[in-house]
Amino acid sequence: IFNQPDEMANYAFIKEWVVNGEVGIIEPLAEVSENQVHPRSMTVVEGRLVPIGFPGFIAAMSSILRPVVWLFGESSFNWLVVRVTPFVAVLSAWLLFGIMRALNLDKRAALIGALALLALPPWWYYASRPLQSNTLFVFFILAGLWAGLLKNSKLARFFFIGLSFGLALYVRPSEWIWVFGLIGILGYYNREFLDWKRIFFFGIGSGIMAVIFF
Repeated sequence: IFNQPDEMANYAFIKEWVVNGEVGIIEPLAEVSENQVHPRSMTVVEGRLVPIGFPGFIAAMSSILRPVVWLFGESSFNWLVVRVTPFVAVLSAWLLFGIMRALNLDKRAALIGALALLALPPWWYYASRPLQSNTLFVFFILAGLWAGLLKNSKLARFFFIGLSFGLALYVRPSEWIWVFGLIGILGYYNREFLDWKRIFFFGIGSGIMAVIFF
């Protein structure tokens, strides 16, 4: 039981998808209310409750959890579902360390910066909300930044940049304006490497998520 309605809705849909393989929850009372009454973060489509808040977050979490739950059994679901977000919050510190190293900070300064993230109360507030999308979104942004700041011309790097930002927008599409601005800044930073081939690989990485989203 979560004390935040968006988290409760996300939990219900993730569990239905991971455990039962169903997208949406059948609601017999939907017909009585003519599909007009439903909980927060949900809507009704043909008598079935479906997510309307952050469906990308639900899909991402379900994709992470489903193979693990299949391996260890349904009983592992509740144990796992509340641990993904805190784990990602810890990994984000390593990405921040890599970003600062890519910006030519020395190891000591980069380590202090990474540890400072782990000391921020707002960071742990959202990390302790395991089924809110904020922490996972920031993790994918940091992954894209880290890859975008590396100085090499490998095609795989540009694919990873596109995939990371695509995943971030898949989780929280409402942030698209400033994320596009950030991509533009990174494009200028990488201008010495840019050609149609690398732009194409960036487009494949982000396009995969765009196709899945739509």
